[in-house]
Amino acid sequence: MSQENLDLSLQAADAFNLRDLAAFLALQAEDVEGIPLASDMEGGYHGHGGIRRWWAAQFDAFPDLTIEVVGISDPHDLTIAELRMRGHSASGAVPVNMTIWRGSRWRDRQCVWWGSFRNEEDALEATRLSQR
Repeated sequence: MSQENLDLSLQAADAFNLRDLAAFLALQAEDVEGIPLASDMEGGYHGHGGIRRWWAAQFDAFPDLTIEVVGISDPHDLTIAELRMRGHSASGAVPVNMTIWRGSRWRDRQCVWWGSFRNEEDALEATRLSQR
């Protein structure tokens, strides 16, 4: 199952980079919870409606944003991905070039929870805590 989760995580990254919202949503459970890096300012997102709002906000603010999967691990039903984000703000004035870690929890070939963090340890801890 862990190789399957790795593949699903890579598919989600591809869908993001291709701006294929339908493919991205197909990998998300109906009741998925998403916690973006800026969740302390904007809160989390729940369900497909929430993911659609997050998606629109991402690409409205950073239209050319892409992610590169630098590394990925698969502890049980989790994936922890090191992602390099690159792009520019909508005005073009603010460049983005940063590394984040995305923790994801998978069930039945769908992501049921994901969160973005500044380091791998926080991603792993939060992803494990999301199981409770």
